Amino acid sequence: MTWTFFFDFYKTCMQSDMRNPESTPLQWQVNADVEAISWDPHNPHNFAVSSEDGSVSIFDSRQGSSCQPLVKHQAHSKATTSISFCPSMKDTLITGSTDATAKLWKIDDCIFKEIASENMGVGSIFTLAYSSDSSMLVAAGGANGSVSVWDTKVCYATTVV
Repeated sequence: MTWTFFFDFYKTCMQSDMRNPESTPLQWQVNADVEAISWDPHNPHNFAVSSEDGSVSIFDSRQGSSCQPLVKHQAHSKATTSISFCPSMKDTLITGSTDATAKLWKIDDCIFKEIASENMGVGSIFTLAYSSDSSMLVAAGGANGSVSVWDTKVCYATTVV
């Protein structure tokens, strides 16, 4: 299948089958404006949505429009601007926020457990992602115009100008 996500600033994310432009997109509502979406590489039906209120919700796309999230968690005190699932560890994800921190999470039985937190030194985090070559490295970019790389195995970040 060829699916794409799109979201707006009306607390909604949508999934559309790009093979059939006539199909009606599936829709999910969240409590605040959507900041980012990420598919779970270990469970291809699940996706995470991060929101302006700092929360992260995980949905099962098979449940269709308007279903409740499988789990919802208040990840940050400010907007959770980015989210990325770890490509090598199941049920593990990282979030970035305008509170200037990145947090590493493990999800066990629908409960978020914080593994580590790091001030990335980039100001408000606008984007972050796992490396495709080294699955425990995370890069983040932020408000002060720099990029920081966090080796989550050793739990400290290095700023790269």
